Amino acid sequence: LVIERLREKSSDGGGSSRLQPEKILGYIHRHLHEPIRLQELASLAGLSVPQFGRLFRQQFHCSPIDYVVRRRVSHAESLLVQTDLNVKQIAARVGYEDEFYFSRIFRRINGRSPRDFRRSA
Repeated sequence: LVIERLREKSSDGGGSSRLQPEKILGYIHRHLHEPIRLQELASLAGLSVPQFGRLFRQQFHCSPIDYVVRRRVSHAESLLVQTDLNVKQIAARVGYEDEFYFSRIFRRINGRSPRDFRRSA
């Protein structure tokens, strides 16, 4: 769904062809479990960090790092519902070494802890 929206926006001439959204999002989705640095994403797009950040924000209405965090939390939601993995294992699968930090991020975005999210799902 996100990639379909990107294709639509890419055809509007808004500079997204320079951003290469499918390439960038594909990279993010494939590497969610690893540290993702803004410099890596900018380099992948062939842009400077400031240019990349500006174009990404224009395209997605959020920063690249915010997008990565939200994507990780979304993936964690799926894992909480579809698996019996514990929170520490899920945190590791979505790129967080510290389960407590992951839980704080998850709570900030969802308004409840991963365990409460799982119970209500």
